[in-house]
Amino acid sequence: MTNCYANESFASDGDLMKAGGKARKDCAAIMDHMGYKALDVIQSVSFKQNEPTKAAKVRRRLAAVHDWKEGCNSLKPGDVLVVQLPIRNHSLSVAKYLSRIRNLDVNVICLVHDLELFRLSKADAVIRMKQKELAKEETLLLQSATKIIVHNERMQLLIGSAFGSNVAEKCVLLGCFDYLIEGSFSSTNLSRTKDSGVVVAGNLSRIKAGYVYELPPGMNYELYGLNYNGQSSGSVHYNGAYPADELPSVMAGGFGLVWDGSSVDTCAGVYGEYLRINNPHKASLYLAAGMPVIIWGEAAMAKFIVDSGAGITVSSLTEIPTRIANMREADYSQMVKCARILSERIRSGYFLESALAAATEDV
Repeated sequence: MTNCYANESFASDGDLMKAGGKARKDCAAIMDHMGYKALDVIQSVSFKQNEPTKAAKVRRRLAAVHDWKEGCNSLKPGDVLVVQLPIRNHSLSVAKYLSRIRNLDVNVICLVHDLELFRLSKADAVIRMKQKELAKEETLLLQSATKIIVHNERMQLLIGSAFGSNVAEKCVLLGCFDYLIEGSFSSTNLSRTKDSGVVVAGNLSRIKAGYVYELPPGMNYELYGLNYNGQSSGSVHYNGAYPADELPSVMAGGFGLVWDGSSVDTCAGVYGEYLRINNPHKASLYLAAGMPVIIWGEAAMAKFIVDSGAGITVSSLTEIPTRIANMREADYSQMVKCARILSERIRSGYFLESALAAATEDV
């Protein structure tokens, strides 16, 4: 039996351009470290190309399946293939091909980053129509997979309610995304105090994080990320954007904030509601830096943060100044200690290694 993973990339003018962000690349690096074989799926066309004719769409689908067949032609019965979801080049044809691989006794493990089927469930009708084929693709992949690595128990329960208990039983819980950091880094070298401000990192656009432009007074906020077009004055400081590997060592603050949507009173809208079922990668960023977390109390990851002792939950951002002011220094120091313990695990690939070990135990 050979353990493999699909290493998707796009070909452009003969050059390979790596696809995917920090989380996907870290997962690939962890699997490399575990001895998994990378199967290079070099995709010759992108579905983002805008040629609208039906014939062009058919050609793109056929090309995508051909590229997957080329990448996976070495698979044999009993082998394990890890596929990161969403697939970079969305195609129902590719999903059908991967489901047929299962018929050849190849074990397909779906490693979930996002499920558009659930993320866009509360989006407007136009968006839902655009994602209809993607939802079919995800449905087929989840139903045909040998195992599914999901973020948490809530995501598992939602999959069960959507596809049945037989699919939910295939789920393995990740717990937390890992966050690898290149070069030397130690979270103990960074001084943390409870009064040194709240960090907000990530996509700071008004569509994704409208709350950032309405932050309540009484607390200093340190912003890091792209697409910020607000003011940097008073209690809100914009510090620019940094590469993912540099962020943990430059973020200055006492807590990292996990929040989404347009409101400071609750996490609302498509992105806010998605926190109810997903494990946001920014939580892993904060914890990798040894920084305690403040998270929405209704977020799926809130239980993980509280149970690990690495932060607190709030129902509204207006609670933060009082909660921090009333916090004992000893309690904050304990949170930092717990965050640093998680930092060691997250930066070593502990969570994905554990999930993959559980997913492949019986195959």
